[in-house]
Amino acid sequence: VAGILCSMKSMVWALILLLGVMYVFAVCVLQLALIDVAAYTKAASSGIGTNGTSAGSGVGLASSDHIDAKVLEDFYLYYGSMVKSIYTLHQTITSGVSWGLAAEPLVAFTPLLGVLFVLYVSFSMLCVLNIVTGVFVDNAHKMTQRDEDHLVIDQLQNRKRWLIEVRRLFEE
Repeated sequence: VAGILCSMKSMVWALILLLGVMYVFAVCVLQLALIDVAAYTKAASSGIGTNGTSAGSGVGLASSDHIDAKVLEDFYLYYGSMVKSIYTLHQTITSGVSWGLAAEPLVAFTPLLGVLFVLYVSFSMLCVLNIVTGVFVDNAHKMTQRDEDHLVIDQLQNRKRWLIEVRRLFEE
């Protein structure tokens, strides 16, 4: 129990770091993907075909002619708002949803979003979560070391008491 309580401070900071990473990535995804979504929605509502409609606006994104209703539906399911985006990102690193499924609507918009998503998953799984695990293991090791130190101190105190009792016996 003491080890868990000592680890709480580290856990809170680790969660803040992880939430910050998820927030930054969610902002990037929403910003980049919504450019294509807006172009697709504009083209669909005006009755103009999406072929040749450029959604990139000079930022290097692909045209919106490859976006279909299923991709848009999946995008809104996983990334329809900031909360949904962060929830999806959390699920991908905690095995709540396959990260391949969560990446499909992003890759359909542009390969850049797919690359960013793979970087997010890699960074979160390999760096952040391993660092968190290392912090908890280090805290547990420190607690074990403190317990061993307390045992040695208790043994020394018991030995002192025993020596005092033996001296008293021989002095009498």
